[in-house]
Formats: sequence, structure tokens, C-alpha cells
Amino acid sequence: GQSLGAINFSYPAGSAGNWEHSNGMSLVVPNANGTNTVYFIVGSQYDGAATAGKVSLSGLVSTTLNADSVYMMTVGTAGGLVQVDGAPVQVATGLRNPFGLTLDANGDLVIGDNGIDGAHAVDELSADALHAIPASQIGQQVFDFGFPGSYTLFGNGAYVNGDPGATPPLAVFTPMPDENGALQKSEGLSALAYVAPGAMPFEGTEGGASISFHGVF
Repeated sequence: GQSLGAINFSYPAGSAGNWEHSNGMSLVVPNANGTNTVYFIVGSQYDGAATAGKVSLSGLVSTTLNADSVYMMTVGTAGGLVQVDGAPVQVATGLRNPFGLTLDANGDLVIGDNGIDGAHAVDELSADALHAIPASQIGQQVFDFGFPGSYTLFGNGAYVNGDPGATPPLAVFTPMPDENGALQKSEGLSALAYVAPGAMPFEGTEGGASISFHGVF
């Protein structure tokens, strides 16, 4: 189809091929006034270290963004053209590779983040996690979810609190035993979607989440 506008992401000079997690995930939420709220990620440059470099936007909007983050912006149309209403607003930081975004029945933003690989001699260092921002606080403050200092160890579920100001996760994905006692492992959260109550037999009265994983690397 015809392109009505574009937003271009430019990474710092010298980072080509050295930026592990970019901007590959977004969530579009229609608004009552005909506009859309678009949530999108700017992932971390490194596996287990905070990113110092900034990412530049050009095209429909020109600004610079922090990495390790989730942003939101309002997108609409006027005269057949796509327009962005103001600069993107940062809603979260302290995220490594938040490759899952959805809203639940209450409008809370649920973020699925991939854990730190580390040496990966056997397993990844930290578990993949779900984080949540209450609907009333989305865009009102920047929630810090702790990467790289705070995380849950994949192997034993212990919480490493290296960033005392961070908001702990809503849930984490550590190995779970099957009916035979063998540990089952899920790594690399790749998609996340809210499932409404009654949509699936196993969903409760408040709904739930459908989540997929890449698998063990």
C-alpha cells in the first residue's frame, strides 16, 4: 500500500552491528477520537549493561530517545496525511528487550521483557518477566523496572535487587517441573497478547495473557 508517512530510527555512529535490541515491537491502540496511541520500544545496546547512547528520530517527528525504554505517541490523520501529536513520551525504563506489549481489561500496560543472557553456560542469567503500569499512571511518570541492576535469577528464582528504586516484576518465567518432575524451560519471550475473560477455557474472570517464546538458545 501507499506510505503516508514514516518515522526513521537512527543509532549512534559506530553502533551498527553492535546494538543488540532495537525497535522491533509496537502496539497500536485506537482512541475514541479517531487517533491511535502507539507504544513502541527502544531496546538496549548490550546484553547486560545500561545504554548510554541516544537514538534519533526523523520523519514525522524529530527528537532523541533513551534506550532500554518504552515510549508512547499519538498518531492521527489530517487532510490525508499522517501526523504525530507532539514528541513521544517515555513511559518506562530499565528494560532490556521488551518484546511484548499489550493492554489488559483495565487498560494497564503489560510489558514482556527478555532476560539477560550472560555467559549462558547452561541457562540465561535472568528470567524473562512481565511488568505492569497502571492505566492511570501511563505517561504520568517513568517507571523503572531495574535493568541491568535488578532481575530474577533464572536458575533459582531469587530476586537480585541491585536497583532498590526499581519496580519489581508482575511475574517471571523460571523453570517449571512437568508431571514427571522434569524441568521445562521457556526463554526468549517473543509475543504477548491479552486474552479476555471467557475467550479460552483456562482464562479466569479477569482474563489472562497468551505468551510465546523463542525457546532455549
